[in-house]
Amino acid sequence: NKCHLNGYGIRILYSNNNNITNNNCSNNRIGIYIQYSDNNNIINNKCILNEYDGIRVDGNSNNIISNNCSLNEYDGILLSGQSNNLSDNKCFSNKGAGIEVFGHSNSITNNNCSLNNGHGIGVGGENHYVSNNKCFLNKYYGIILSGCKNSYVSNNNCSNSEAGIFLQYQSNSNNITYNNFSSNDWGIVLYGGFERLFHPNNNNIISYNIILNNYGGISIISSNDNIIYINKFINNSINADSYNSTNIWSSTKKISYIYKEKI
Repeated sequence: NKCHLNGYGIRILYSNNNNITNNNCSNNRIGIYIQYSDNNNIINNKCILNEYDGIRVDGNSNNIISNNCSLNEYDGILLSGQSNNLSDNKCFSNKGAGIEVFGHSNSITNNNCSLNNGHGIGVGGENHYVSNNKCFLNKYYGIILSGCKNSYVSNNNCSNSEAGIFLQYQSNSNNITYNNFSSNDWGIVLYGGFERLFHPNNNNIISYNIILNNYGGISIISSNDNIIYINKFINNSINADSYNSTNIWSSTKKISYIYKEKI
């Protein structure tokens, strides 16, 4: 179907178990709008050049979302819900974020979120899985965790932005591991605020990341009890900077690793 010049290209409300595939939902206010609907497959739709978001999903669970959501005035995909699977989406050149997710237990994998005027992927809530995404050349951050807890961020490639990954507003107890943060202003930032405006990001594990060719490798501001170990800091002007923070810069458990070809 071709759904152009409408308020919503397609709207699904209180409806479950639908297949929404191969539609062109462009030049609407919102390309596809899903509200309080579960177990839907939203696949291979083109949602571009919309006035607001390419796809907006509110209060839903167990949906599969895989589409082209580019060149929208706000976000490529904006989702609030639980246990949804966002994979293999192309979210380029949106004026907001490529993908913005709130709620809990969502999977965000294998997406390409690049060239956006905000950030590549934004995550709030808890227990999310963010893996194998490409976030290149976004204006602000490749990935931002905002009030995000107990989430796993791994094997993402985030480059050529203000920060590869940025944590704020008490993003606590996340595991950030095996990512590549390269050619950014800063590879990793934990920003807990200054003076009386403190929102510390505590108890995160940051390990096995490649932090390459940035101006700064990792910046930690007003955030404590994070564990940072076995990251590769390569060719950064500043490898690490810490302000008003107390963190652990080694593993708290005995581990084996190779250094100069020796275990």
